[in-house]
Amino acid sequence: MTHPTDFLDSTLHRATVLCVDDSPDMLFICKRFLEARGYEVLTAANGETALKTLKEHAIDVTVTDNEMPGMTGLELAEEIKHIQTNLPVLMFCGVRPRFSPSIDRYLEKSDGPSSLAEAVQSMVPACSISKH
Repeated sequence: MTHPTDFLDSTLHRATVLCVDDSPDMLFICKRFLEARGYEVLTAANGETALKTLKEHAIDVTVTDNEMPGMTGLELAEEIKHIQTNLPVLMFCGVRPRFSPSIDRYLEKSDGPSSLAEAVQSMVPACSISKH
């Protein structure tokens, strides 16, 4: 049975999403849609910046494009899985690339940002209560 005092030692944890895309417009749209659903959103314009962000912040799920200059989304996903094996990776791209076990879910950009928000929600709830 939960008592009202149980919540005194609890805090609301907002899940953090890392969005990676070389398109500033796409990053803006993804950030707005996910923030509106209660997520904290960090962005990166390329794979190298994303890996640096992963080392500096606690990330709950990564959303990445595939076709980017330098490191592709598939290469980024493989690097992510070497760093954090259980970190979910959602590929949000224009054309679905080859299958990779490093990608937990694929979604085409033509499905729109609402579908992205729903997919992220199915992978990681926006908020949870954590006890301290």
